[in-house]
Amino acid sequence: MTHVSLEHFRWRVFTLALAAAVAGPLGSARADVVAIGDVTPAKANPDEDPLDPDDDFIPDLPQFGNDFANPPVPPIPLIIVGGTGQNIGGTATGQLTIDIPTDTAPLEAIDSTIGGNIFGLGLARVVSLNSEWRVTNQMTVGEEGQGFLEIQAGARVTTDLDVSNTQNPGDDAERYDFLMAEFEGAQGFALLDGFASLLLTTNASIGHWGQGRIDMLNRARMVTRSDASIGTDIRPTDNAFGNGYVLVDGQGTRWTVGIVASSQSPTPADNFNGVLYVGREGHGTLEIANQGWVTIETDVHLGFAANPANQSRARGEVTVTGQDSQIWALEEIFVGNAAGTSEGELTIADRGLARADDGVSVGQLGYVEFQGGTLLTPNVLNNGVMRGYGRIDAAVQNNGDIRNAAALADERELLTFSRAVENTPGSIIESIGGEMEFEAVVSNSGQIFAKDAILRFRGGLVGSGDLYTQNSVIETQLGIPLTAALTVGAGVTNIIGDINLTGMEAELGHDFSQLFVTGDATLSGQLSITLSDGFTPVTGQSFEILRSGDLNGVFSSEVLFGNPGLLWDVQYTSTSVFVTFGAAAPPGMGADFNGDGIVDIQDLAIWQANFGLGTNPPPAATQADGDANGDGVVDGADFMIIQRRFGGPPAVPAA
Repeated sequence: MTHVSLEHFRWRVFTLALAAAVAGPLGSARADVVAIGDVTPAKANPDEDPLDPDDDFIPDLPQFGNDFANPPVPPIPLIIVGGTGQNIGGTATGQLTIDIPTDTAPLEAIDSTIGGNIFGLGLARVVSLNSEWRVTNQMTVGEEGQGFLEIQAGARVTTDLDVSNTQNPGDDAERYDFLMAEFEGAQGFALLDGFASLLLTTNASIGHWGQGRIDMLNRARMVTRSDASIGTDIRPTDNAFGNGYVLVDGQGTRWTVGIVASSQSPTPADNFNGVLYVGREGHGTLEIANQGWVTIETDVHLGFAANPANQSRARGEVTVTGQDSQIWALEEIFVGNAAGTSEGELTIADRGLARADDGVSVGQLGYVEFQGGTLLTPNVLNNGVMRGYGRIDAAVQNNGDIRNAAALADERELLTFSRAVENTPGSIIESIGGEMEFEAVVSNSGQIFAKDAILRFRGGLVGSGDLYTQNSVIETQLGIPLTAALTVGAGVTNIIGDINLTGMEAELGHDFSQLFVTGDATLSGQLSITLSDGFTPVTGQSFEILRSGDLNGVFSSEVLFGNPGLLWDVQYTSTSVFVTFGAAAPPGMGADFNGDGIVDIQDLAIWQANFGLGTNPPPAATQADGDANGDGVVDGADFMIIQRRFGGPPAVPAA
């Protein structure tokens, strides 16, 4: 074994402190850059004989720091902390500490890597106010190994500061001047902690093909002058998978993307877009908490895939939680892509705010979860799912699902809409035990469901869509009646206000549909009655299915689904609608002309074939000819009986 002297080892595991004397009345300042272990630039003395154990190993001094007393040295071409491949000191682990006073030039390099090769483990710490590590081209935290970067107590790390490099317009690693976890299996971690601690980059990729994470705490800042990507997987030829996470936590902690001072703005060659991608073909997560802020110059994409082969793998998640926590896109927020092949999830909780000045688009695999937060934007186009409790300050076009339910402790989730809502055909608004409040008009061409729920239509409800209610309360503003075809499930539904009922479906059984209207009810359309499974009415049984303050009009047709074997009739009073069952139809009367026990299309065909028969007797028309009321003539009066009894048993009108 080759003998290594203690002095030899000390040079291999070295600590370097460089001082720069500054002339003047302030005396002197000290610039400290301390490197331990596997750190470059460091190379063996050319005179060293590796076969001679007595020949001491004396590396050249690393070129860290500048001396104000002399002309500044040029930037170091490359700094590697951990994983240099040289195993300086017999290890692939390196540590670099940068503590440079304000009046001393920064540590400057063209490229820098923390955690280089696959065995590399590197830690770089930049500490104290205005202490700076400046990288003029590209910094990589976790190239193939593990890299850790700490920026504390007002220190700074800047990359591509002079915007001197030529960006590659393609979506690959060369596009980014700040990379975390560049290759598959790599890990990169960054901590920004303390007032004025700053990471300034142009294009950043966090979790490029490996695992990357940034934690911003205690009023730290990150500024990305152009684009940022969290969770990037853009290699079409293999299974590299990017997984990125960013935490912005605490009052005054802030990340801005594309919004910078003019002196920091990138040139056109830097592909300036000001876009934040969360899950750019990989998995990305952004969490904003405790008054943290993230502001984006243009758009935010949650789940984005430019490469069709990777679309199904892209997923982006953003959580905004806590009062005054905010994500703010000066243009749009996209939650999942429009093609429905990338997933996005936006959670707004505990009085947090998500804001987009031009609009929000929720894709087919997009999901917006409200947990007491607010979405503020001019308009929302929803093709996915929006649910929970909170506030939507936007005009909403719903092409998907909007839902809420009962919360814990028997409380209702309350979801409030401040502007107009359009529920398009095939779309659903549903509350099961929850509460929804619509402060502007709701245009319903789809379906609205309320079970054990409260729905408040402050601006009115219009449209030809369906409204299904069961054991629910439906409120409308005074003087603005609801206009809806209503399906009333078994149990009591209360309408607080007026209603223009364009149709009604009700269920009769041991528990039956009851609609109570505190205001006036105006009737039109079809009344459809269904018997619940296993229920057979008895003679004289009557059901009050509707009660209102003032009842106007009647349903244009009435249909019973099921065969009770009894005569049934709909009766109207000035305030109520009753369905009553009586004896079987007298012989020779009723709309069941073929005697099969139900009034259907076959009976209608008999009436049509014999229309007018019996107008000039003899002979008089019979029931078998299509005479439903027994007056000996097949005419329009018989058709009215067919229409009212269609789908039900043979019957005659009540006297």
